[in-house]
Amino acid sequence: MKTTARLGSCLSQSAPAMTKDPTVKSTPRENPFLSLLLNIVVPSFILLQFSEKHQLGPTRALVIAFSIPLAYGIYDYVRRREFSFFATLGMLSVLLTGGLGLMKASALWIALKEASFPLFFAGVFLLTARSRKPLIRMFLMAPELVDVPAIEHNLRKKNKSQEFDRLIVHCSFLMAASMLLCAVLSFGVAIYLLRSEPGTPDFNEELGRMTYLSFPVAGGPAFLVLLLAFWILIRGIKNLTGLETDDIFNPR
Repeated sequence: MKTTARLGSCLSQSAPAMTKDPTVKSTPRENPFLSLLLNIVVPSFILLQFSEKHQLGPTRALVIAFSIPLAYGIYDYVRRREFSFFATLGMLSVLLTGGLGLMKASALWIALKEASFPLFFAGVFLLTARSRKPLIRMFLMAPELVDVPAIEHNLRKKNKSQEFDRLIVHCSFLMAASMLLCAVLSFGVAIYLLRSEPGTPDFNEELGRMTYLSFPVAGGPAFLVLLLAFWILIRGIKNLTGLETDDIFNPR
């Protein structure tokens, strides 16, 4: 249950201007507030308030709570007609959490599941750091965000490509560190909160608290490290290419 955001955009002055074809419809953007509401707030509220036996009951509340993010993910794909790797992983995470809850899995299994996704990304960041297609480019150098052709052109012009590769490796390690931090904190939050017997209203309420607390407690520090990696990357690009900030970013 994750959200993504554009960090900024500026008018590019170093690449040729591109005109948009008015006949081509742009892909609708995901509403981050609606995503946060339906992926975290509403499921947590249902688990916290409607898990008692005289209400929905623990099993029904669990099914409804984790069906909402799944339904939203399907709706968003149908509406935007755009496959999102990260949205798919988020839906898979929701299904695994709900499935483990229905199977009455212990807190340890849910904690391991919470840590598994950021651990996976940490490994991929490290494994691809020196490859031709490092994962960090998908995170911090998306063409929708930065003017990749202008950056690559100026790197070649100033013969700084090898130094840029070293910068990418450095930032990849920082991103891996942010994912490791997220994994440790996610595991810790789950182990600390999930203390009741699985399949009970109390366990559902603890699962609801875990759902909304994991976002600021685990995701917050990891996001700060991500911002640090992004700042180091942009500063490095400016030093290596001579481009100004306005030249690096694409217009909205």
